[in-house]
Amino acid sequence: MQGLGVSELSPRIMASLGGLVIVALILVLRNSRSRPLRLERLWIRPAIAGLAVVALLIRSPPLLNLANVALLLASLAGGAALGWQRGKLTRLELDPASKQLTARVSPLGVVIVLLIVVARTFLRTAVADGELSLHGLSSADSLADALVFFAAATMVTQQAEIMIRARRLLAASA
Repeated sequence: MQGLGVSELSPRIMASLGGLVIVALILVLRNSRSRPLRLERLWIRPAIAGLAVVALLIRSPPLLNLANVALLLASLAGGAALGWQRGKLTRLELDPASKQLTARVSPLGVVIVLLIVVARTFLRTAVADGELSLHGLSSADSLADALVFFAAATMVTQQAEIMIRARRLLAASA
């Protein structure tokens, strides 16, 4: 069996790979240092994610057949588990003098996000090219809905875990 050469990859996959390289660079640069953590602002991203899910459900409600409901519930559960893990992997530090919290995402957390972006990109490409069958799902929209649910659950759970740990850290230093 012979491997694929670069010239044999579709233009869509090549464009996706270029985008993935850019996303990887941005993630690595953005998460390479500690940043101040403001507890009073941790609710903003989960609220935006929640509003995005509600808007999605209002704009185009998913077909409620068994396959779609199972996919959405699995996406929520998987996203929540991943968010909890990412929150756990985030390094929190407290400056004893100023009581300023800082957070730094672990390299493993960045790798997890990159893997999600890669999976999403290749799933979308495979569905669009007809290489992946959506047995039992109403359409490619079902897969897109599941990815939105997964991302929202990841974000909400990660922020909740960080908030819980940050409050404990502050309480222990008081």
